Amino acid sequence: MPTAVDPAVFGSLLRFHRQQQGLSLRGLAQRCGIVFSALYDFEHSRRSPNEGHVEALCTAFALNAGQRHAMFYAAAIAQLPPAFRAAVLNGPRKG
Repeated sequence: MPTAVDPAVFGSLLRFHRQQQGLSLRGLAQRCGIVFSALYDFEHSRRSPNEGHVEALCTAFALNAGQRHAMFYAAAIAQLPPAFRAAVLNGPRKG
């Protein structure tokens, strides 16, 4: 199970919302205007979405404020280098 700072969280959230709405990747691509290959890469954590991608997905899924926040947070974490992700998880180093 991915943790809150695992870069795979965005892909898992994307898949969850897509399946909740009964959409295939191709159907989601048509709904949100993002190409199929990019959506596939997002779901499989091969590529990180930019802010415009996340906004388009949140709109396509009609997510509430909390769900939108989770999507943006997961996308931001996925873009961090591994050392920074570890810092987010572990907090600042102590003296």
